Order: sequence, then structure tokens, then C-alpha cells
Amino acid sequence: MKPFISIIIPVYNVAPFIKSCLHSVLNQTYKNIEIIIINDKTTDESISIIKDVLQKEAPSFPIKIIEHAENKGLSSARNTGIKNSRGEYLYFLDSDDEISTDCIETLSNRAKISCADIVIGDYIVQGSSDFFPPLELGTSIIKGNSKIIQAYMQEKFYVMAWNKLVRKEFIVKNNLYFKNNLIHEDCLWSFQCACKAEIIDIIKQTTYIYKIQKKSITSTLTFEKDFQMYKIILTEITNYANSLHLLNNKDVFSFIEEEKLRLLRKCIYAEHTDYIPTLYTLIRLLPHAKHYKILYWELFNVRNLIRDAHYFFSPRLAESYYKNVPEMQNKYSSKKRKAIGFYKHLIKLLICDIRNK
Repeated sequence: MKPFISIIIPVYNVAPFIKSCLHSVLNQTYKNIEIIIINDKTTDESISIIKDVLQKEAPSFPIKIIEHAENKGLSSARNTGIKNSRGEYLYFLDSDDEISTDCIETLSNRAKISCADIVIGDYIVQGSSDFFPPLELGTSIIKGNSKIIQAYMQEKFYVMAWNKLVRKEFIVKNNLYFKNNLIHEDCLWSFQCACKAEIIDIIKQTTYIYKIQKKSITSTLTFEKDFQMYKIILTEITNYANSLHLLNNKDVFSFIEEEKLRLLRKCIYAEHTDYIPTLYTLIRLLPHAKHYKILYWELFNVRNLIRDAHYFFSPRLAESYYKNVPEMQNKYSSKKRKAIGFYKHLIKLLICDIRNK
């Protein structure tokens, strides 16, 4: 039997794009679906456009328009969609994007065969030449939580919530709702999903068109707001991993440390080095892998040892060391001879730190 699919579309000020988005859903070859549209208190003509399209097209499958009394954000809108859905599987679609005509049929056929918690299709980008995280895996089924964790932490599939067919029972059972009042919420949600999933099905076929808009929420963020959001995400993913006893998993630990380093680089490249003390204070407060594990994993991996050596220093020296990690990685990790130079540098720092304690 074909699984019933709920397509969840949050709507907020997308009047120029919503018609093409909605048409891409109405034209699906797969018809065992419902569309759930959440009006997140849009201030433009988006809902009027939707109602006009629906009146003209008169689709045969059920469509709900749910009204938010106030603007609550993307996470809350998606959560409203989850709670009001009837589908065995859920599909999140951003209202300024589109899907291929065979998107739901392609993904649902895979779900029927694999009974996966999550089915992931490929996507293309329109409107930008910037780098976006690719789907690196070919068509395949990943079984077992440890293998899924490894694939996600090694960034083999993308973090975005859209274009993923997700079993509703999996979301509800594991309380995998989106965190409210959070921008970049997909980073946290996808991490949590990877930590819980037992079967993921990958199909290397383009099913989603990701359209980059110049005035999107993420493109208009101030550095301060962006920094605060990523601090929350760092805290949440670290504590979530810790609650599942995953911080001593090499792939999980390395993934989290790379996220910290990305935020450090953001501070440096945006010339906001005044934020680094705040970032490092957070890093020292967050739980991490045991020291002997770090040493065992990274002793002969110079790039990662440079990244993680601060955990072996006193707080005073650690902060001044950490802000220079990107520069040291560039300097020491390219060649073997240069790597030896870092080991000598590290020993000197450790001796100096011990003498000053």
C-alpha cells in the first residue's frame, strides 16, 4: 500500500514565489498526499494567492490552511504542521522553493521498500554560485545508528530539513520537534535526527530546487544575531550528544569541534575578534570527550591536534592559544617537516603552562 504523505509548507511573506511552489506540489505524480499550509501571520498577499490557485486548480487531495495568531517563526510553523498532519511520512517544503513533479513518488517508493526513518533526495541550487553542502552519498540504504552517525558527522549528507521524507512516528517517538525561536534550526534538528535514526535511505536523484533569495531571513542577519544563534546550536548539540553518551564517539566529537572552529573563523573573518572571549568561555563550559580519548585520536593527526590541544592547557593559556588555531593549522599541517615544528611548539607551551601554574 502506498504511504500517505503530509507535505508541510510554512508561509511568511513569500508572495513572489508561493505560486510556483504550490504548483510544483499540485503537479505531483503521486496523489496519496495532503498539503498543510501554515500561515505564520504573513503580512503580504501570500495566502490570497494560495486560495486563488486552489480555487482554480481544485485539487483532489486534502489541503489545510492553518492560521497562526502571531508570527512565530519557521520552527514553530513546522511544528504546527507536524502536530496537524495525518501522514505516515512528512515532507518539509520551504515556500520559496520548488520540487520536481516526481519528487514525492520517488521518495515514497524508496520509503515503501526500505521502511526508512528518513529518505533523502538530491537538490540543485538556483540564484547563487556559493557553496552549499552536497549529498555526497550515492543511492544506498544505511542501516544501523552507528553508521548513520558516522555518515552525518563526516558530512556525507546535508543538514537542511527540506527534501527529506521523514517517518512521523520517528519524529514523535523521539521528540524531534524543531526548537522554537532559533535561526539555522535545521543544523540542530538534523544532528538530533542522525543521532536517533536506525535506517536512512539515500537516492541520488534531484527532487528539490533550492532557490536563494536576497532578502531571506538568514541573508539579512546581523553578525551579533548570527553569533548568538550559533552559540545556542553549539550548546544544544553538545548537550544532546552528551545526554546520549556520544561525546566519546570520535566522529561526533570531531564534528562538534569543527563547528566550534567554524564559529571562531566567522569571528576572525568578519573582524569581530572581540567575540572570541565569549565564544571560548562557552567552549570551556561545555562537556567534551575525555582527555585520553582526544590524545589517542589526534596525536598523529596534526590538524586536529592543533584544533584540540587547548583542552590540555590552563584556561588562561588556552584562550590565547585557541584564537590562533586557524593560523597554526595553515602554518603547520601542510607538510611533515612543518608538523614536527608544531610538536616542538606544543611541548614548549605545555612546559611553560606547567611552570606558571
